[in-house]
Amino acid sequence: MSSSRGASRKSPAGSTRLKPNANFFNSPSQSDGVGKEGTVPESLLKEARKTGSLNLSNRGISVIPPKLWRLNIDPPDGSTASFDVDERWWDQVELTRLDLSSNEIKEISEDIENFNSLSALEVQYNELRCLPNNVIKLDKLSKIFAR
Repeated sequence: MSSSRGASRKSPAGSTRLKPNANFFNSPSQSDGVGKEGTVPESLLKEARKTGSLNLSNRGISVIPPKLWRLNIDPPDGSTASFDVDERWWDQVELTRLDLSSNEIKEISEDIENFNSLSALEVQYNELRCLPNNVIKLDKLSKIFAR
């Protein structure tokens, strides 16, 4: 049997065991929609609205899309937006953890102040020189991981 990455091989007991592909664990998927231009799949944003946690680490992002900073902002008054049962804005959870580590981000928007429930911010291993001044307004922010 060939020893190519991701190929299966027989274990001593005769059952098939999969050999992990190193690229699967260490690089962003081409189909996940996250890229240098700052696109984030809606599925990740929906999950963040449910859990309060958004992990965008190690995805090669250099620009954070503006819609990320509006993640927990209610629709404007008079909005006729329709929502599926699993994406009702009134049931969403405030973002408490944001992991942007190990990317190519050079700047964090001052719109980070929209995340007033944020308690943990991970921005280490990026190209940041500083954080926006208004990060001090985030009263619940107790952990910042930066390097």
